[in-house]
Amino acid sequence: MLSEGAYGQSIGKMIMRIKVTKMDGGLPNLGQAAIESIGKAFLLPIDVIVGWIFYSKRRQRLFSYLSNTIVVKLRR
Repeated sequence: MLSEGAYGQSIGKMIMRIKVTKMDGGLPNLGQAAIESIGKAFLLPIDVIVGWIFYSKRRQRLFSYLSNTIVVKLRR
């Protein structure tokens, strides 16, 4: 959560070459990173299923929608 709030990436995201950003392209603040991380840590199946159903056009999970963030691929 701390590294995603500071850099937009955890170690796993760095390896996968993806990043969390706000919907406007900026880095998420610590609060947004915390909300986004709660879904991954505790409610991942619900987070993903609800995201597929309601936010499929934006390709967001529920907690990404709630934190106004999106995960994007980094260019090489």
